[in-house]
Order: sequence, then structure tokens, then C-alpha cells
Amino acid sequence: MSYEVFPYTRMQSGFEYIKLPNLIDKADLEIYCDRLIMNYGAVTRVWSKDLNSVWLARHYLAIKMILASSVMLTSLEYASKKNLRIVEPYLIYYSLLNCCRALTFTQNEQCWRDGGLMNMTHQKIINVAVDAIKKFSRPYGEYTASLLDKSKQYREMFSYKFPANGIKLLSEDGANEIDEAIGVCSIICEMAQLNSECLQTSIEDYVKDKSEVDMDVLKVCFMYETSDGVIHDGEDLYRTSYFKRHNLKPLNLFWTAREGLVEDFFGAWYSEESDEDSYNPDDDWRIIFPFN
Repeated sequence: MSYEVFPYTRMQSGFEYIKLPNLIDKADLEIYCDRLIMNYGAVTRVWSKDLNSVWLARHYLAIKMILASSVMLTSLEYASKKNLRIVEPYLIYYSLLNCCRALTFTQNEQCWRDGGLMNMTHQKIINVAVDAIKKFSRPYGEYTASLLDKSKQYREMFSYKFPANGIKLLSEDGANEIDEAIGVCSIICEMAQLNSECLQTSIEDYVKDKSEVDMDVLKVCFMYETSDGVIHDGEDLYRTSYFKRHNLKPLNLFWTAREGLVEDFFGAWYSEESDEDSYNPDDDWRIIFPFN
């Protein structure tokens, strides 16, 4: 089953939905999107500088999580080809978790709490994402919950206990687990994109005035606290300052992922001393999200 999604989000973003139409029929998707746009209206009708800044941050963080999962999954494929299997449990689990985090950032019912949304526990993130998926397909939501639980257990097993039989305790071939993770991540990313399109539709309906940007809100996107102090990431600062310079409003995730952001993110994982046999983050940008 395949159909165009934009009539229901009311946003022609150019994003191609591949998996979502197979989870939900047109009538149910129309109901879902109508309710979602109405839900976002509670925010966009009272739009402010603070709300504009919060949702810019949320969409930026969401796309960063998708980018991170993309790097993890392409690294996972490379490691699998090289029989570097000890990293599989870690990369599978965190690629799934990061996509779940991306989805939570786009959900209006998940309160920002001055950036506290970034500190949700793993289990809370998983629960929120699984509940969202069940609204599209209960069986697929249950399958996703099972995969996440299994992946979490495997990650913990090969972080703290290390069975003597190694990864063979789980399977001889990790290809199935990798394919499963890629499939679930792709669907979660499409759901996050759908949410972001519905928000943009609501913004265009109700926010007619120019919106300002508060960098004090956006600092969560470029300041990283460590035990040795705060690290400022110059690339993140440059990207988020662009919002301020142009007084932008939040755009759907596909449009938020501008070409320069995507190129620079993947490029940060490229080694200048690499050869043809080295990991190349540029090999498959679109493994779970159709980055341009």
C-alpha cells in the first residue's frame, strides 16, 4: 500500500514517505493528522518568542538525533563487514534510542521543561515512542517494544557481563538484527517528520507576525556540560545562530536538515588519512532518512 501523505499533513515538504503508509490507512491517517494539527494549535495560537525558540531547539535536536543514528547504523554495517561484532549491541541499541528521542522532541504533549526534556530516562523515551507507534499500528508498536527491550538487554550484557561465548550467544549472523534496527529507525523518523510537518502547518495557519529568537533557549543545542566544565560546539553555535540572524520559525525536519548541516555532520566522522578500506560516513547518508 502506498499513497501521498501531504494531503493529510497539509504540507508539501517533498519528503517521501516509504514505510508509514504501510502502517496506517488513509482514513486513520487523516484523523490522526487533523487531531495533531488541532493539538499544535493550542501552542501556535499563543505563539511567542520563547515558544518559537523552544520549537527551533526541539527540531534541531531531533534532526541531530537522526543524524547520529545514521552515523551509528552505517558504522554498524561497516563493523559487521569487518567482523568487529563487539560493537553491534551498543550501536543497535543507541541508534534505536536516538530515533526515539527525535520522536519525543516533536511531540507537543512532551513538555520542554526548560530543556529538561533532553534528560528523560531511557525507559521513559522508549515508552513515549512505543505509545506513539501504537497509535499507527498496535502490532508494530509491540514489535518495536520487544526489539528495544531485547536490544537494551544485549547492550547491557555486552557492557557489564561479557559471556565467554561472545556474540555467538545471540546469533551467528547479525545481519537480521541490523536490518530490523534500520527498519524500525526509518519508521520512527517518518513519524517525527510527520509531526514536524503538522506543526509547520499550524504555524503557517496562526503565526502571521515575524518571530524573534532567544539564544538563551537555544544554548542547550551548543553547550555541553562535562565534569571539567562546559564545552561550546562551534558548528552547533553557527547553525543555531543562523536561526537568530534570520529570525526563523520552526520548519519541518526535512527542511531543517539543510545541506550544509548534513554535510558537516557526516564530514566530522571522516578521516583525512583514510583509504578505500576505511569507514566512510558518506557511503549511505539516507540509511534511515532521505537527507539531500
